[in-house]
This record gives sequence, C-alpha cells and structure tokens, in this order.
Amino acid sequence: MEKKDLIVLGNGFDLNCGLQSSYYIFLRVKITLFKPMADFLKGLNNLDLSTWDRWFGMPYDDIIKLPQLDSNFTVWDAMFLLILGTNYGLDRRWCDIENLLLNTLTSDYSTPFSWKGVFNVINQTKTSPNHQLNATVPGDGLLEKIMAYWLPVNEEFKKYNDDYYSLDEEDFYSFLLEQLKIFERTFSNHICVISSREDYIPKAKELLAKISNSSTNYFIDSFNYTYFDENTRNIHGRAKEGEPIIFGIDDIKIDNSSLLYRFTKTSRKLELLFYQKNIDWEEMEFKNVYIYGHSLNRADYSYFFQLFNKVGLNNLNNLKTKIIFCYSIYDESQKQEIINELRMNVENLISSYSNYVNNPKLLSRILMGDKIRFKEIV
Repeated sequence: MEKKDLIVLGNGFDLNCGLQSSYYIFLRVKITLFKPMADFLKGLNNLDLSTWDRWFGMPYDDIIKLPQLDSNFTVWDAMFLLILGTNYGLDRRWCDIENLLLNTLTSDYSTPFSWKGVFNVINQTKTSPNHQLNATVPGDGLLEKIMAYWLPVNEEFKKYNDDYYSLDEEDFYSFLLEQLKIFERTFSNHICVISSREDYIPKAKELLAKISNSSTNYFIDSFNYTYFDENTRNIHGRAKEGEPIIFGIDDIKIDNSSLLYRFTKTSRKLELLFYQKNIDWEEMEFKNVYIYGHSLNRADYSYFFQLFNKVGLNNLNNLKTKIIFCYSIYDESQKQEIINELRMNVENLISSYSNYVNNPKLLSRILMGDKIRFKEIV
C-alpha cells in the first residue's frame, strides 16, 4: 500500500489565507447586529448580586422589547452577549466557541456561565403575575439569572416548556441543542460569504504546497468549514447550503448516558454521514503527518488520540510515521510567544495522550527518539 501524507488543518490555515474566519470576528459582527441587547447588557457592568433584583423588577413590556429568539438570534447569541458584553469585554480569550460550549455545559457554577445554573434558577424560582423572579434563589450567578428571566418570554422556548413552574431537564437540553443548530447555520452562512472571494483557493493551494513540500499524494483532514481540495474531509462539516456544520465538545469525560452526550462531537458527527463519505483510516498508511493552524485545544483531543493510535505513537520502536507540527510567525514582535504557545500546546497534548494510554514516560521517549518535529512555514 502506497503511503500518503496526512495534512491536518485548523483555523490558522484560513486566517493565513486572508479569511476573517475566527470566532472573534464572527462574534464582533453579532454584537453589532444585536445592539439593543448589547446596550441593555452594558448597563449591568457595575451591578453586583445585591442590586440585581431591581433589573428583574422591570416591567414585562420592557423585557419583550429585547431581541427575541428567531432564525438570526438564538439563546447561544444571548449567552455570548452576556459573557462578552458584561464582565469580560470582547476578549479573544473568551471567543473560542467550542471551549465556551464545554465550560458552560459542564460547569455547575458561573465560570463565567453555567447552563445548569440557568436550569436550576428556572426550576427553583417562584413567579408572580407580573413575571418577576424571586431574588432569593440559591446560586451566585448574575448572568444565569438574567437568562432565566429573559428566556420564558420567548415563543421558541415555550415550544419546549409551556409551564414555567416545572421545566423538564431533557426538554431543556433538547431546546439548547436545537438552538445551537440554528447558531451553527448562521456561522456557516458567514463562512460561505467570506470564502467566496476569488483569491482564497489560489492562496490555500500555495500554502498547502509549502506545508507538504509540494507533495501530490496527500489527504487532508480539515477542522475548518471551508473547502478547496477534493482530497479533503471536513471533520465538522462543510459550509455549504443545505449541509450542516457542527460545534461540539469532547466526549472523553462525558458518559453516553448523560444528557450532555448529545452535544459531543462523537454524537453530532453522525449527522454529517448523511452529507459526506465517512473516511476509514484503516485503509491508509501515513508517511508524514503535518499539523498546521490548529490550536490543539482539548475539544479535539479525541481526534488526535485516534490519530496517534493509528500511527502507533505509543509503540515508538515500530513508529514509521513522522509527526510534524508546522507554524507561521504572523507577528515578528510576538515570535517567541507564538513558539512558546505551540510548544506548550504540543506538550499538553502529548502528556494527555500519555495518560490516556497509561504510558507516563512517553513524552520523554518521543523527545529522545526525535519522533516529532517542528517546521516553520514562511
């Protein structure tokens, strides 16, 4: 069997091709589009929990003037506006959508937001005829209480819960998932628009050639939603009309019996099988694995663990595949910071894989054996 090169691409690839494809840019656009909600949330900047009840005494008519859930504004938009529009500002560190999904779905408390906290507030709150919440509900999350107050005035939410006094947890998370799918479609439309520029494909092919040393025998696993080469599998879907894309969380620590399992990438990838061919790695052998533009965040550890198992990283004596982490210096003034961040991300990934395969000395053995390399792309 002839060996191929596997090229794994992350969003840094598209950014290097000139696409404004980051979540940060997308969320900036969202905040601009939904200025009424953003302006309302600005007023919460200096509030603490001791004064939150004066906001929740607002007349019902004032609340329903805020943006309502529809095909353009979802509960996830509201959550991001809450997080980005209050305590944290529009900070790039808080613009990683998938990490925020993981944190807000799995956390019991505000870090900076918890959907479980929203559910608890709604489930434990007593309501009055004028729709005023009880300010003594347990919990320390102002943002969760804002969401719990705003949600029930939305017709989309009422489809899943027409009785505010008793909210079923299964229905609550089903509602969140359906809202996430709407949010994904708006991001897909955004990617379709920005990737239609004429210079994207030529730039993408040029950058790909630099990464692969002009190899013609390759296969691409892309974590992006763009598509420019027929030898590509879009891991999380392709931005194309009529096809879904997915955001998701890693399933390493989530049992398949959990209500949260529906949000995992493993579960959600089943949706993609109706639109693209499922590629079997067992039919391939890889000569080189090039990884470029990927943040190596924990949301995708399951993918990399499977890849490392495939190439035999845990069996260094028989490892024939070279693993090359590629990078570009996009700002000379931050060169050392860029290199340090990549080194740390690679170290965290390999260390986590070492724990996964119960081989605590794997990282040191990899370094001793020159099994991974770094390559600058200029």
